[in-house]
Amino acid sequence: MVSVLSACGDLGALGMGKIVHEYIDRNKVEIAVKLGTSLVDMYAKYGDIENSLKVFNGMGVKDVLTWSAVIIRRANHGFGEHALDDLAKIISGGIKANDITFIGVLSACSHVGVVDRGWTYFTSMNDKYGVTPKIEHYGCMVDLLGRMAHLREARELIRNMPFAPDAIVWRTFISACKIHKNMELVEEANVNLLELEPHMDGNYVLLSNMYAQGKKWDDVVNVRRRMRDKTFIRFWE
Repeated sequence: MVSVLSACGDLGALGMGKIVHEYIDRNKVEIAVKLGTSLVDMYAKYGDIENSLKVFNGMGVKDVLTWSAVIIRRANHGFGEHALDDLAKIISGGIKANDITFIGVLSACSHVGVVDRGWTYFTSMNDKYGVTPKIEHYGCMVDLLGRMAHLREARELIRNMPFAPDAIVWRTFISACKIHKNMELVEEANVNLLELEPHMDGNYVLLSNMYAQGKKWDDVVNVRRRMRDKTFIRFWE
């Protein structure tokens, strides 16, 4: 049942997932931690928070993955404050938060727009909770800072990461620069992104659109020329 529900979640087959849930109830299949977590995550993944919480509240035992599933999905569906409240419930319940939990917590901070709380959670991960931040956590912080127009702060965080930023981090930063119309930082970021993904047409389109937005038509032409050249090279490769 866990495997079937996971497949339903991945395929977006919420209707089939509900049929599976009905089968579980009808046949009195015990909803233990793993099965309950799968149901919670499947419902919440597609915005059915009501059914997700119904399963969650009916579970006798919940582990950190169950709580993390609720936190992440609440954060992604506009219930960021509730997601942050859940962290306090985890701690008071004696459950040790893990790296997945903090992806949800930092995502919630990003959606709510609370920079100070985001920094507090991020900086306390290692010291207070014994969780070493991974690139996903840095990406969440870049997203939070970028959303709130703290672009220089986000850029400094990227520079000080203990590992090389990946394309997702750069793309997140570029999107924030685009929203806040900071051409200087987006050009610098795009250079790094193009080094990681030189044959991704979307990266050139993003930069071209930024130049067009700033009415830098010569730069638009140059980017489109580079894009054509890369396409030609890829064709022959």
